[in-house]
Amino acid sequence: MLIGILATVGSNMMSDSFTTTRMVNAGNASAGEARYALERLAREIREVKYNVSAGYYCFINWTPSTNPSTTSSLRFYKRIAGSTEVSDCTAEVTPVGTAYFSDKQIVTLNYSSSAPANTDPVLINQVDTNGFTFDFYKSDGTALATGIADIGFVQITLKVKDATSGQLISQRTRVALRNF
Repeated sequence: MLIGILATVGSNMMSDSFTTTRMVNAGNASAGEARYALERLAREIREVKYNVSAGYYCFINWTPSTNPSTTSSLRFYKRIAGSTEVSDCTAEVTPVGTAYFSDKQIVTLNYSSSAPANTDPVLINQVDTNGFTFDFYKSDGTALATGIADIGFVQITLKVKDATSGQLISQRTRVALRNF
């Protein structure tokens, strides 16, 4: 009888241990996916083309998080590698678009002239409601609500819900724009 009690207690402990390990691994995987998505977006945003003659970055359109919207999105022109054109936003570029679609809880990334759509390649899924936003800052670090001429930094916030544990994983990065 004593061996039976010890076996029952031991099996419960092992079962709980396996469950905890599975939840921790799933949380780590979700955090890794969120870090990957942020790093990928940061690399793309660092490549926003700068129009030297006009003195601004070549953003097509942007929806800051201070603007209530069901979709947080950002579209811009990225320089083609080796490009020497610096005075025209639409020459020697690749259009890049990213958007959050709350109905599908996904963030997409596209490289086309059309606006981001929920049928574009998915960068990350399981994004929490209002869990993908852009904030824009001037070079001195103060928040920017309008005007592309003063953008110095883009901050991306991403909140992903782990499907296994239900834990909310929040990641944030601030990207400094480069002048070329």
